[in-house]
Amino acid sequence: MGNLKEAKELNLKALAILEQVHEKNHPDLATSYNNLALVEHALGNLKEAKELNLRALSIKEKVYDRDHPDLARGYSSLALVEKALGNLKEAKELSLRALSIKEKVYDRDHPGLAKSYHLLASVEQDLGNLKEAKQLNLRALAIEERFMKKIILILATGYNNLASVEEALGNLREAKELNLRALAIWEKIYDKSHPNVATSYNNLAWVEKDLGNLKEAESLFRKALEIREESLPQGHQGIKNSFKF
Repeated sequence: MGNLKEAKELNLKALAILEQVHEKNHPDLATSYNNLALVEHALGNLKEAKELNLRALSIKEKVYDRDHPDLARGYSSLALVEKALGNLKEAKELSLRALSIKEKVYDRDHPGLAKSYHLLASVEQDLGNLKEAKQLNLRALAIEERFMKKIILILATGYNNLASVEEALGNLREAKELNLRALAIWEKIYDKSHPNVATSYNNLAWVEKDLGNLKEAESLFRKALEIREESLPQGHQGIKNSFKF
């Protein structure tokens, strides 16, 4: 609670400065109203939070076009307060407005779209519309799974890239650890017959070979070759590049 009170004081100071230097319909003021509203909401001051969100939304509706993402965020913020106040019809209407904008301006895997589905789902649940809530949460979850998959794959690529450098530097234990991390991700994301898993086996095999762990290296090379022979067309360069015994 102490941190929230400090946050409120800081937001009030920031707002006072912005009100002095900006015109009354400046977007920065809207952002400041929204920030303060979040703190008031967290403190349980719902009426104050609603008033601040309404001020912010009034500015956004004047300065932005009707499909602007900041306007969607304004509707969502107010929807959360209305929901907390028990004004579920108002919360649903605001949530639908926010979702309508996001579906127009975001791609289908944008995490902001998932947030809107979750928000609307929570309102539908409070209204007793459980089937609708379930479907909305499923949509949100599908986006989140696709989004997290992208992030995890980027992380695996990062491990592989660093492992390659460590191997070149002669830091074989570090390279092995990084390749193992990457392999764990590939095996989690893909089935074990995916070519990317084979590449990861192959990378780890070379490190094991350099470490003198020849049995482990041979086993990994064979796994990589088996996957490539099953998943790639005959004569594919990936098969030709596989280590053969």
